[in-house]
Amino acid sequence: MEKTIDSPSFPPRVNRLKRVLCDIVDLAVVALCGLVLNIPAILVFTQAIIIVDSAYQIMAVYLVCLFTGAAVILADLTIRSIIPLRHKGKTIGTSLFEGEIVTEDGKVPPLSALVKRGLGQGFLTYFTCGLFIIAEVVSIFFSENGHSFVDVISGTYIAQIPKEEKAL
Repeated sequence: MEKTIDSPSFPPRVNRLKRVLCDIVDLAVVALCGLVLNIPAILVFTQAIIIVDSAYQIMAVYLVCLFTGAAVILADLTIRSIIPLRHKGKTIGTSLFEGEIVTEDGKVPPLSALVKRGLGQGFLTYFTCGLFIIAEVVSIFFSENGHSFVDVISGTYIAQIPKEEKAL
């Protein structure tokens, strides 16, 4: 049987507080991974500040920072897009608060929707230094249906996992 909005098997939206907590946990996981991945750049940069020998050393600092930044962005996109694709719409945050990412018709989102969602969250996080979570909280609590900005962009939302699926 196909799940539709009108059918009784359509997954209900997770409550707004759990939705915000899912975002906070996912942001914390991404921040922790970013911090761990930045350790080499921090060490090289600190050494360059203490001992500046040559232009090659300065160029090495820039390259390490560039590659570290690329690794952080790739890890962010993996955490926000690939993990939910492999785990049927579940991120670490949604798993903790009994939710899952679904499309508007209640299905597991395709890779394109998850990438839109991941890129939206990633760009907003980087361009606002993590403060986008405030805008997300405001949009979740004050929108009519509890959607956040990235939910609207990607055509997805966080649904409550039905009780019979929790036991599995």
